[in-house]
Amino acid sequence: MTQLSFISGPFYMTAGVSSVMEQDRRFAEFIHHSIKRHINSVFGDIDPEDGSNEQAIIDGGSIFSVYKSNTSIEEDPTKIWVITEVDRSSTTILFPREY
Repeated sequence: MTQLSFISGPFYMTAGVSSVMEQDRRFAEFIHHSIKRHINSVFGDIDPEDGSNEQAIIDGGSIFSVYKSNTSIEEDPTKIWVITEVDRSSTTILFPREY
């Protein structure tokens, strides 16, 4: 499979993600690793049969990644979303509950 590249624009994160990063070094490392994966077209826990990100890179749609961390918040595995806007003006890191 050929790796597709795209422009992500600047990265932003929600206040919720930022707060947890400040409190938990392992979570901060997870976020940095997730950013690297996203910009390298490794979209995490997205169904591999779902070609929507690849199509979005080609056709100009939004790009969506899902990553799960071993770090837990309130006893649940931590899941984040990374979303690059259609116009590639920015990428946002957020918890699903913040969407």
